[in-house]
Amino acid sequence: MESTDRTRFVTAYVLMGFSVGFAWFVLAPMIPSLIGLYKTSLSQVLLLISIYGYAMVVISLPAAWWAMKSGPQQLFKAAIVVSIIGLAIRAIGSSYSLALMGQAVAALAYPMIISPIGAVLKLTRHPKPRTLTGLTIGLLFFGMALGAFTAPTLLQGFGVTGTLWFVTVVNALAGINLYANLKHLPAPEKTKIRRPLLITRWSLVGLAVASISVMLGSIAGEALGKLGLSVPSALALGSLLTALAFLGSAVGAIILAALADHVANPHQYQKFLGVLTWLALLWVGLALTGKVAHGAAALEVGFFVLGALGNGWYSMALEASAHQAHSAGAAGISTAGFSIISNLGVAIFPVFLGPLILTSSSTWLVLTLLLMLIAVMVPILSRPGDQNNATSRTT
Repeated sequence: MESTDRTRFVTAYVLMGFSVGFAWFVLAPMIPSLIGLYKTSLSQVLLLISIYGYAMVVISLPAAWWAMKSGPQQLFKAAIVVSIIGLAIRAIGSSYSLALMGQAVAALAYPMIISPIGAVLKLTRHPKPRTLTGLTIGLLFFGMALGAFTAPTLLQGFGVTGTLWFVTVVNALAGINLYANLKHLPAPEKTKIRRPLLITRWSLVGLAVASISVMLGSIAGEALGKLGLSVPSALALGSLLTALAFLGSAVGAIILAALADHVANPHQYQKFLGVLTWLALLWVGLALTGKVAHGAAALEVGFFVLGALGNGWYSMALEASAHQAHSAGAAGISTAGFSIISNLGVAIFPVFLGPLILTSSSTWLVLTLLLMLIAVMVPILSRPGDQNNATSRTT
């Protein structure tokens, strides 16, 4: 694949990921306005946000299978169409049911774009695969962070409907750009693939990092309230911490994952990131449970650093999952499995583990640190260049 063609496609691909994240999390600061517009409850509006996670769990494997059988080009075309149509329905929706339908359609684009990233890594033959993986995940998170940060300004200037149309137009422009550059993505070789490996050991990293990150963002406000902050102050600081974690995740995925392509020993580097992530989690956990003294600024730095380290490591683990595969199609299946496990963790652990910070903070801290420690052991117990020969067999 020519370098210029690769650059054009990769740029269009990561910008599409950015637009998906931007259109997704622009909703978070708009929740009170959406409750008033649709005359519905908080839980129903929160479903508009969480439905993207459900889509990742349900659609990831079919999307990756489609990419494996026919190549990702047709899959990406379908993703562009459903994203634009779904967001347009959401923007014109004057009722909750119509907005939910549009959001559900638009959410399908998330796994269709992100899950088969392993196939993209193989087909583009990118000389710096960790950089491309980090850039893709980083731009997605940067879009999420930018949506959360800019929504109040957009809401003030355009209103609810205008804001929803604004992000729809941004997404449409990114989609058109990706469509125009799909010709630069090579078609996969026609090989028969048997038994592609859906779940790899690296999925444990995705499960721990994703679920703990979401859990911390969900419980930060409540935990701060328990420590004595007033309710408005606790909620405001909790929201800021969540946004900073997203921003840190974007920076970490883009910069820390890219550094892995320039270090002498990427395997040791991943171990290093894993240990640093655990140590950052230890400090944040001790602060949220009141076991160490801290100020708001220290917590803000802690959440940003934890997001950066965790998502830099997450991106490297995602690339490692794709690296094990012997073909583009099998790599797409492996990264889809990684995404499924990550989002199942997001669906399970925050719900069952998160409330413990209010009822038994020490138990919460020990279990959270143990979950992350299990993930840290994955790179520590793996060998450099370790490949699972059962990942896929081609004939």
